[in-house]
Amino acid sequence: MKSLFPALLLISCLSACQQTPEEQAQAQVKEAVHAHFTHKEDYQPGEFRSRPYTRHDSLTYQARMAVLNAAALPGGTVPPLALPPRRPADTVRIGTLIAHAYNTSGGHGIARHDSATYVVYRSGNMHEVIPEGIVQSRLRKLGR
Repeated sequence: MKSLFPALLLISCLSACQQTPEEQAQAQVKEAVHAHFTHKEDYQPGEFRSRPYTRHDSLTYQARMAVLNAAALPGGTVPPLALPPRRPADTVRIGTLIAHAYNTSGGHGIARHDSATYVVYRSGNMHEVIPEGIVQSRLRKLGR
């Protein structure tokens, strides 16, 4: 019995090692989206689009979110959008940005197309982000 555990561990490590980091990130996103559904059979995964995510991308996203969050505060004073300068050190890849499109029927049989965007960091941590198109649209409404 003791020799069975190391063998199972080795088999699971080999299967994980065969996936590229991008495939592992896509699997994480798929699992996260799938977990949101009460009726698991309603989720049908679709297309994945991915690109490298850098420190500069992260800083730019945070600056844009700060402006959007400030716009929601009372008082009407929205700070100017100050994007960070691009430095060579900020172009190092820190993760993968993955946009995932999927279909769902939501438990009531009406088909719907939806999507989610996540950043999966090299450490394996991930978080959902607002898609770039929505961020730009909201900034345009603010005149930024």
